[in-house]
Amino acid sequence: YAETLYALDQWQEAAEQYSHVVEENAQGPYTKLAAYDSILAFEKEVAVSKGKLRRREFAEGTKIDERKAKGRVDERRKISRMDVTKESAEEPIPEVEQKLLAACDKYLAAVPDSKDEQVIRYKAAFVYYDHRHYVDAAKRFGDIINRWPTGAEAQKAADLSLDILNVKEEWLALSDLALKFRDNLKLSKPGSDFYKRVAKLGEGARFKYVMDLYERKKAYPLAAAEFRKFVDTYPKSEYSPLALFNAQLIADKANELDNAIEAGLRLVKQYPNAGKDILSGVVLSLASAYERSAQPERAVEWYEQFVDRWPDDAKAADQLYRAALWREGLADEEGALVDWQRYVKDYPSRPDTAKVGFTVGLLIEKKGEAKRTADYWYSYQRQYRDRATPGQLLLARYKEGLAMQKLSHADSNVPVVMSEVLKGYASLPPAERQGPLQDAAGHARFLLLEK
Repeated sequence: YAETLYALDQWQEAAEQYSHVVEENAQGPYTKLAAYDSILAFEKEVAVSKGKLRRREFAEGTKIDERKAKGRVDERRKISRMDVTKESAEEPIPEVEQKLLAACDKYLAAVPDSKDEQVIRYKAAFVYYDHRHYVDAAKRFGDIINRWPTGAEAQKAADLSLDILNVKEEWLALSDLALKFRDNLKLSKPGSDFYKRVAKLGEGARFKYVMDLYERKKAYPLAAAEFRKFVDTYPKSEYSPLALFNAQLIADKANELDNAIEAGLRLVKQYPNAGKDILSGVVLSLASAYERSAQPERAVEWYEQFVDRWPDDAKAADQLYRAALWREGLADEEGALVDWQRYVKDYPSRPDTAKVGFTVGLLIEKKGEAKRTADYWYSYQRQYRDRATPGQLLLARYKEGLAMQKLSHADSNVPVVMSEVLKGYASLPPAERQGPLQDAAGHARFLLLEK
């Protein structure tokens, strides 16, 4: 019946009958021929729809030759470049061509590894390509090229497929296809220009795919896993430091501190020459992660490392300040003294240097070295006279006097200093005459009475 319909130029109806034969018995004696003839019939029907073929008109009594040869499926293989852009819109695929696609896929399933397989696969790919379904077409062309890589047009077709996916920003598909081309030794000879080009393209596309997950789709857990996978796959890639840094940031924001620390340490060790923008961020992230995971000693190390590596960075002073605070909190007075002294020396324009300088004096004072203490408080009054508060300067003078007294009880300058302390205290606003200042004045008065 299908043959009769075909002979009468009723190709769509014939194709549907051929399809029934295939569906009824996938292993039947006529399956292969019916599947192929179904494609031929739809091919004729498509030609009619495009005005390339006209149906014959049969006079009454015309003899029909149902055994007449039908010919072969059109063997178009050369791909003509189209002007593909990201905005290129897909055209609807006409119903009859959709049926042709289905017939092609049915044939490939029913007759695997046939001698016509390449032709049929091209037939389906061109349907997508001709109607601007470029991504689907590129994937199909790519599969064909990988299976039959030795043709004269193979590398040109491969480049076209990759260009389409690149322009359409189909990063994952582009990466997968490029790496398939790279690994196909019949298509891509290791070390050749083509090999290097597709390898680089696949690597870059994979990174763009993960960046798209991270920045546009906000799929942070998946992006973090993919960034780590990227680094494992491409440890020497120029993108790997940034991939690992992004993985660290994602873990940090999710408060997955162990993962953040692991990624940061790996980056610093594996990519010590990464750019400052990455490394400085990694170091700060490590310091923060250690601090939040109750490991302040390690946090201090990374805060100080930041200052050591980038002392002129706008954030350096703040990191040194945090390190010094933590050292004080950890009762590491010697370490805190070193950091505070560096702070006032390297960042003298900071508005809190007089306050920090006073802390330096207190730490020196705790060391019990009277001469060093007296000298420091003397210098403090001169160094910070324009920035310290009257109360700070008064306390510095008082502490200088105490240190002088420790050096020598007979020092005649001590009563002079203490008299200045009382005079200065009296000139302070009443609201400030309290706390340590009040205590200092009381003690100075007592010392004068003793004299």
